[in-house]
Amino acid sequence: MLVHLCKNIMNNPENLWCYSTDEEEYNGHCETESDAHGEAQSQIDEDGEEGESRDYWVAKIVHPLDCISQDVGDDIMEMINERVADEVGGDDTALDMAREHEAELGRIIMAFIRENASVQRYGIKDPVKHQHVTGSHET
Repeated sequence: MLVHLCKNIMNNPENLWCYSTDEEEYNGHCETESDAHGEAQSQIDEDGEEGESRDYWVAKIVHPLDCISQDVGDDIMEMINERVADEVGGDDTALDMAREHEAELGRIIMAFIRENASVQRYGIKDPVKHQHVTGSHET
């Protein structure tokens, strides 16, 4: 899932919705899905010509770490091994860790980041495409 620029810094995005009129950048931090539809339709009405049919997307806002689909423990071990190889030389893996320990390392790191990092961007979950005809939105 793509992570999109957030205009408002949010540390607790749960139960918020956003919208996009270009499927690239998502805006808003609406409290309901209905509000997100309304903001998207208003934006389309503002930007489009009367009677023009335009697509927009509405999605649930999620913490950016919720968009990571793979375990990061393996990535961390790979990075550390590359750094060790740079420092001590050699082509072989200097450090080896059991798969379950890599997974635990990933969980520890993600929990630490979630607890200590401020959110500058949010992620989206389950974007749904909709259509709106310019001028048909009631304000």
